[in-house]
Amino acid sequence: MFPLAHERLMEIKNKSLPGAGGLDSADCYRLEEEKFLGYINTPKIIITDHYRFQASYDASGDHVFADGIGVVLGDPSMYNYVTAVLNCYLSKTFPEIWNREKLRTDSNLYPKMLKRFPIAFPKDETTETLIGTIFRYLIYLNRQKHISGLCSLDCHQELIDFYKRIADLLILDIYLTNDLDPRFLEILSENITPTEEEFEYSNDMSLLIAMQGIKKNILDSPDFRKCKFNNEFTNILATIKNNGVW
Repeated sequence: MFPLAHERLMEIKNKSLPGAGGLDSADCYRLEEEKFLGYINTPKIIITDHYRFQASYDASGDHVFADGIGVVLGDPSMYNYVTAVLNCYLSKTFPEIWNREKLRTDSNLYPKMLKRFPIAFPKDETTETLIGTIFRYLIYLNRQKHISGLCSLDCHQELIDFYKRIADLLILDIYLTNDLDPRFLEILSENITPTEEEFEYSNDMSLLIAMQGIKKNILDSPDFRKCKFNNEFTNILATIKNNGVW
C-alpha cells in the first residue's frame, strides 16, 4: 500500500540485523522523501520516463511519487482527459525536446520539464468527454490484457490499438488541425457514450464484448468511411489503415 515507506523500513530492518549494529535514534526511521506520503489517498497522475514517457492515473491514491513526477489537479473531473493527453502520440516528442533544450542532464524527470508541457482543451465539451471515456476504456482493456497474461487474446491488443488511435486523432485535432469531419465526431458520440458507472477496474468479460460491439458499430456506420478530412488527417488515416488498426 505504501511502497516508499515499506522499502525504506526494509532497508532499516536489514541494517539492524545481528552484526549490523543497533539503531542510533528515531531519525533512522525517517524517510528522505516523506513529504510525498502526504499524497497517500489522494488521486494523482504519476509520470515516469524510464523506457518511454508514460502517465498513469492513480485513482485510489495508493501510490507515491517515487522515481517519477506527480500531478495533483484541483478539478478531479479532469484526470481522465489530462492523463490521456499526457499519453498521446504528441507527448512522445517531449523527451527529445527536453534533451535538445538541455532541460536535463540525466534520465530523471523534473517539475520544470512538465511545466513546458501545454495542456490544451477542445472548444466543445463533446470531444473532451469522448477522450475521457476512451481513456476509461483503455484502463479496462489494459487491465484485462494484464490479467490474461500469456493467455491474452489478440482482441485485447486490437481493441487497445483501435481506441488509442481514435484518442490520438482527437487530441491531434485539438493541438494542430482543428479540422476533423463533424460527422466523424457524431459517429463516435453515438457509440462511445459516457457512464457514471465505475467499470475501469472490473474483471467483467461482458464489458470486453461490449467494447468489441462499439468498435464494430463505428466501423459499420454507413458514413464512417465517407468522412472527409484535410490532407494531414488523410495521410494519418491512410497510415492507420495500412497498419491494420481500421
